[in-house]
Amino acid sequence: MSMISKRSNIFAIGLLLFFVLWSLYTLIEVTIKAYGAPPGSTDFHSYWYSGHFVRQGTNPYAAYFARQQPQIPVSYLDGKVVTAQPVGQPGLATAPANTAPIVLLLSLFSFFSWPLAQSGWFIINLLLALAIPLMIVRLWLYNTCANRKILTAVMMFCLWLLPPAQSAIVVGQTTLFVFALMLVALAMADKNWALSGLALGIALSKYSLALPVFIFLLLRRRYAVVGVSLAVQALGLLGLAFLTNVSPGQVLHEYVLMMNHHISFEGIHLSYSIGRLMLDARLMPAFLTSALFTLLVWAPLGLWLRRYFASLPADVMAFAEMHIFTILSLWTLLVAYHRHYDAALWIIFIGLILRGLEFNHWQLSRRWRWTLALFVAILYFVRPYSIMSAILPDSLDRLFFVWESLWDVHITVNLLLSLILTVILLYRLSAVQSQKHARGLL
Repeated sequence: MSMISKRSNIFAIGLLLFFVLWSLYTLIEVTIKAYGAPPGSTDFHSYWYSGHFVRQGTNPYAAYFARQQPQIPVSYLDGKVVTAQPVGQPGLATAPANTAPIVLLLSLFSFFSWPLAQSGWFIINLLLALAIPLMIVRLWLYNTCANRKILTAVMMFCLWLLPPAQSAIVVGQTTLFVFALMLVALAMADKNWALSGLALGIALSKYSLALPVFIFLLLRRRYAVVGVSLAVQALGLLGLAFLTNVSPGQVLHEYVLMMNHHISFEGIHLSYSIGRLMLDARLMPAFLTSALFTLLVWAPLGLWLRRYFASLPADVMAFAEMHIFTILSLWTLLVAYHRHYDAALWIIFIGLILRGLEFNHWQLSRRWRWTLALFVAILYFVRPYSIMSAILPDSLDRLFFVWESLWDVHITVNLLLSLILTVILLYRLSAVQSQKHARGLL
């Protein structure tokens, strides 16, 4: 028995070491080289650059649409001074895509020169990539699990190896920052409604990503948290309007302009992927696609909530809620505009599967548990050209180049299959509980 245990430990350590090396390889040799620019720069530059306008009392949204440049000279706290245009870095993003609270928060980086600000944000994202798996474990997964350390390590490496998460780090997106705030809002909802509302309010600055937490807390009737979050957004808008001497209505109008500006971009949302496959996005208007898909998701979810939710025992309720939040997260990624880096939320689905398999909540046979694990592993490890080409022969290079051109569609299919599977497993969980209840009555 000890020999088996020792061999298992050696295998686990070897596997984790492989994951460490592979995650470093994909991050450095694949993801960073794919974007070319220094890591942490491309999208973060928008908020650093917008911060200059906030410092100078100018509305950053209006400045973007008017193609304004910050006034010079610009002095930084690290002693550097810019005395000639351009203040911004050529070739990097300048559109402040999030709403006022995050724009105001990240404007603080504009008090530092670009190399220092960019490096600081890159380090913050790396730390968030470490913290998020631990937060998920603490919130939902393995508090009473004998294999908690191993499964926590698996969650960590699953996130670090996830191409969308790597992209979020490299391009300097706000995805991981908002993701962490979402988890804080969920963790504090029953303990500190003010802190939970504050976290959710800031997260709602990237509303397309934070929407599942907002809806989830509404379903749980945490109205105080929701109210505080809306107040945070309102205060952020009023604060930006005051600092830049414009009306709140103008800032709201520019929110709409910014949303319309981004909604036509390529992404992982279902309407774009269907249009891409049909070679004409106009054949599948975004609104109709989103409305139809929302109906297909919410009809079974609403039926389940009405029929089963109140009858679940307390120890199963938390796992059922994890199903619901996973469904909401995957649904949001598929109906709202998202770029590929936002699919970092898919790690929630991985956590759901790991917990379900560890405790066998779904009462699956050994064969079905292995089938489920294999299916999810295929979803996770079947990667596009940029990674697969590193390990496959050159003769298949052309084939995977075509696959890479459908990278966003590949993510969309993964999200869709994951959503369908989560709904099926939720009904399976209810069926298991009904059978247990019936046997108890007998």
